Amino acid sequence: MNYDKETVEARLKLFNEIHRAKLDGKMIERISETDGLYHPYKEMVENLTLSCIHKFRVQPEAKYRRFLHEWEFIPYKNKWITNKKTRNFMQVVAFSSFGIDVVVDEHIKGFLFEHAFKLFVFEDGTPFGIQE
Repeated sequence: MNYDKETVEARLKLFNEIHRAKLDGKMIERISETDGLYHPYKEMVENLTLSCIHKFRVQPEAKYRRFLHEWEFIPYKNKWITNKKTRNFMQVVAFSSFGIDVVVDEHIKGFLFEHAFKLFVFEDGTPFGIQE
């Protein structure tokens, strides 16, 4: 099959992105011909060719935002959190519509949800916020 120069360049760029992402451990997805949606592709990407590469993509990263209200935080209240810099683990001891309280060096310290989003992640590494 013959492709114009722009198509070849675009597919080569996508080909390289997919291979680089796979090496970085990211999930690759393939569009389904039956439902038109992207689904995880677990086979070897080394076998992909320029003629089919346009059917694949790197799975988009999930986007998170800070908690806006205490009711958004309630499902996460029993999860441990860690400071991004110090990696010290903490548990939330109280929360309100504005933020959380945690024990730091035997003292209770409060953080607004906005600041906590910048400072903390949950113990599994996901951002301290809600997925959009």
